[in-house]
Amino acid sequence: MLGIGFQELLLILVLLVVCFRPEQLAELVRTAGSIAGRLRHVGRDLREEVERELSDVTTWERREERPKPQLPDPPREEHRP
Repeated sequence: MLGIGFQELLLILVLLVVCFRPEQLAELVRTAGSIAGRLRHVGRDLREEVERELSDVTTWERREERPKPQLPDPPREEHRP
């Protein structure tokens, strides 16, 4: 989890309790939860968009890999000396 151990997390929580009143702390937690939810939503949308674009690219690559139909060579004219 972002390289934060239990001791660091505990220290952060203690600092939050010391620095903020309980009402402020509750509002802070609600706001942080709301922001985290929005970020998760944006991340999911971004991942879906990238997957959709990559799918389109691979579809076009497959279309380009198909052998193109061979047209018959045009008749050659003979050169007469």
